[in-house]
Amino acid sequence: MLFGFGHLVSICQPMNVVSCCAIKSPNRVSFTLFAVRFHCFFFSTMPNRYSPNLIFCFALFLVGTLSAQSVPELEAQLRSTTAKDEQWDIAYKLSKNLLVDAPDKAAVYARQAVQLAGDMQDKKREAQATLVSADIARRAGREQEAIQQYTRSREAAVVAGLPDLALQAVENLVEITLKRGDYKTAYEWSRERTTLLQEKSRRYADEQRKKHEAAQAELAEQKNRERRILLASLAGLVVAMFGFYY
Repeated sequence: MLFGFGHLVSICQPMNVVSCCAIKSPNRVSFTLFAVRFHCFFFSTMPNRYSPNLIFCFALFLVGTLSAQSVPELEAQLRSTTAKDEQWDIAYKLSKNLLVDAPDKAAVYARQAVQLAGDMQDKKREAQATLVSADIARRAGREQEAIQQYTRSREAAVVAGLPDLALQAVENLVEITLKRGDYKTAYEWSRERTTLLQEKSRRYADEQRKKHEAAQAELAEQKNRERRILLASLAGLVVAMFGFYY
């Protein structure tokens, strides 16, 4: 026989997963069936000593796939929720998920996320949402709109204290203005990019210095503990010797 009892059990368990998948999310069944066929073929040809580890890795992969929310589920969740922070989270996810396959829908959700961030007066979320909105506009060839959105994202990121996000927006502004032949504006943005890159280098250097200082302090503390233990041991030995001889 090609399959032993262990292989039969390993095959039956994924079939139960397929049944659950068909009930909870029909649009994932085709992928899961493919995963089951791969499971049956692959594990039937592997030595037994490798099966437990490979089954564990396969299970983690399958669980991660099944737990991901689909676009229809996110859209249904967006319609049902009333909290603005949750609405922003969902709209932002949808704008990123649909960026490539459905840019028009992604633009709608990005604008919604930008509006929600403004309503909440949350500059961090505003910077994130406007950056996605700018990416969508740039992909669609709406360069002037992209410039406006990248500029807004950069301003919000500066207020929110997000230099890496501000740098990302500025780099896009440099590329677009150069492409449009606006060399004066591109030069101004490139100078700001240089400043942001220098600040990023300084932050990295400071982080490395703090890590080094922390490591040195921990090493010094460890040496002090070892020294105290040694002194305590010597003191105990001296007391013991005095007690023995006197």
